[in-house]
Amino acid sequence: MNIAARLEGLAEPGGVCMSGKVHEEVRGKLPFTATDLGEQALKNIDRPIRVWRVSETRPERAGGGSPVAARGTRAARPTIAVLPFTNMSARDEEDYFSDGITEDLITALAKSRHLSVLARNSTFQYKGRAVDVKAAGRELGADYILEGSVRKGGSRLRVTGQLIDCATGAHLWAERFDRDLADVLAVQDEIVTAITAQLTYDLIDVAAARASSPTTNLTAYDLLLRSRAAWRRGMVMETFDLAKQAVDLDPGFAPTLGFLSFMYSEDIGMQMSGMPVDRLAELSHELAIRALAASDGDAYVHHTVGSAYLNMGDLARSRLHLERALQIDPHFTSTVINFSICILCQGDHQEGLSRIKHALRLEPRLAPAMRAVPFFAHCFLGDCDAAEADLLSIEKPLAFLSLLLAVCLAQAGRHDEAKRYLADFDARKPVWYDVPGFVRWFSKLCGQQVMRERFLDGFRKLGFAV
Repeated sequence: MNIAARLEGLAEPGGVCMSGKVHEEVRGKLPFTATDLGEQALKNIDRPIRVWRVSETRPERAGGGSPVAARGTRAARPTIAVLPFTNMSARDEEDYFSDGITEDLITALAKSRHLSVLARNSTFQYKGRAVDVKAAGRELGADYILEGSVRKGGSRLRVTGQLIDCATGAHLWAERFDRDLADVLAVQDEIVTAITAQLTYDLIDVAAARASSPTTNLTAYDLLLRSRAAWRRGMVMETFDLAKQAVDLDPGFAPTLGFLSFMYSEDIGMQMSGMPVDRLAELSHELAIRALAASDGDAYVHHTVGSAYLNMGDLARSRLHLERALQIDPHFTSTVINFSICILCQGDHQEGLSRIKHALRLEPRLAPAMRAVPFFAHCFLGDCDAAEADLLSIEKPLAFLSLLLAVCLAQAGRHDEAKRYLADFDARKPVWYDVPGFVRWFSKLCGQQVMRERFLDGFRKLGFAV
């Protein structure tokens, strides 16, 4: 009974988890698939328990035990099958390494609540076989297949991976990893982490785009996916370029309109495009209206529009759209985080910060911009030490973050430290950076007068006339 209670705590709302022992007893006897979550340490249980997560019910394939998905519609969570990575090394005995990569990827991806991942015993039947991806997708009931290869040679290792849409055969993602083979286990863990981090969000984006307002222009759809991927990798100008191309090709595609609205609002702080901040806000608002007119019932559209209004300091409108997005899809982590920063700025400080930290624990692999959210929260609250720790944890932080920390430090009377971060901002900022324009818009985020005055006081202490 104790184990059952602990397993219930691991399951998603309305979901089921079972122990390895139960899985062995029911495997092949019931019409569902199960995902191996590996061994889990459970409270008050003296040994790790192997846990399996029950996936959506699927009819059995006639004449065999492989599950087949109903292909008329896509499941709410995309289903992925990780096929055994091919050993391309000179020696067959290196199979253990390629198999290990495959197994670790299955386990890592299965931890994402956004994905349904087929278990090892379903996919390893394809080991050593030439695979027709569309046929394998039908046999396995998978929406997507991840396949790849491993090559070890001397002191070097190369791992390739590619994600394929089973319905169309289109390649959605591909990557190559070249590493020194100094520590085999460390390299294996690094590659699994890198693939999982990139692949999880690419899959979520694909699923979100499929669920959004349809476009008949497949090139526009592809550009949207590529634009989002560029944003997750911190490639700002490429993100803008791809999103603009998508809007030009299909001016009524709501998710792209919403995403470009969000990007223009983000650039009020980044100022990478060189456009005046007032024009950025104007464009963001115009695109938000167009996105909502094209699709008012889409979670991703409300998420991007709500996030855009958050960046523009319209907290009431931001909260309205973020709440609507959460009503449609309560599990989209980026929406949860932006809603949390919104209520924090409106004055619910501890609740907002608590929600942010909880969301980041659930989804540790997020776009660089989302990883900066705790930094903004601590700056708003005047917690200089926590904000500085957050900033130092961000890989390649944008220049304006150093400006914000300088403001926070100056307001607290820590002038020498403030000057150091201001110098860093001056050294890295775009030559056209409009600090007064940024202050004018960003101060609107401070929903409470005391927060706004603290923010403006910090700028004045740095010598800015605001």
